[in-house]
Amino acid sequence: MRLRIVTQLSGQVMVLFTRVLEWLMELRCKLVKPLLVSFIHIFQNVGIQLHNLFVQLKLNIKLWLVQFTVRVQLIRAELINVLHKAGDLGQQLLTTVRQIQQHVLALLKRKR
Repeated sequence: MRLRIVTQLSGQVMVLFTRVLEWLMELRCKLVKPLLVSFIHIFQNVGIQLHNLFVQLKLNIKLWLVQFTVRVQLIRAELINVLHKAGDLGQQLLTTVRQIQQHVLALLKRKR
């Protein structure tokens, strides 16, 4: 008889223990699931932000390259203009020197 009572109590304790364990597992799931969802959202947001920063950086680099290329082309065009002006000025100086030489030669011929 005592063995039967001990067995019944033991069975009831096991049932209660199993229910408490199930309840704790459900409670854990209810508490952990929102944390897991929050973690996933945060991780996705960080990933999206990093991707956006990378895209923005890539666009900025492309913009800087375009601006650099335009400035290099403008500098090149100005250098070509300077060379043309220097060439024109050189031609004018050469013409002036030749005219002076011609005047000097003409004056020397008159003195003879």
